[in-house]
Amino acid sequence: MIARRERTLARRGRIAIHFYDADTLSEGWRHLLRLHDARWAGAGAFDPRLDPLHQRFAAALANNGQTWLSTIDVDGAPISAWYGFVGGDTLHFYQSGRDAAW
Repeated sequence: MIARRERTLARRGRIAIHFYDADTLSEGWRHLLRLHDARWAGAGAFDPRLDPLHQRFAAALANNGQTWLSTIDVDGAPISAWYGFVGGDTLHFYQSGRDAAW
């Protein structure tokens, strides 16, 4: 099923998976919040009052290579985002977002 969806997506444009690191985290974070808000119509889990805390946490982990923030881009535009972190040998999912048009 994944291969079929990937082929369908590829027919609509050039696909790329973008991974954000400590240097590009703020760009990826903006995409995550925008796509998360779009998915949940602004009623998602990210409370704007806590955003600075989440960003500091993600940045601290990113400095140790423990933040996992990625987007799937079609023709250079992010259509989905995935955010988590690494603890030991485990990758933990935290939040995601997607463009409902996709």
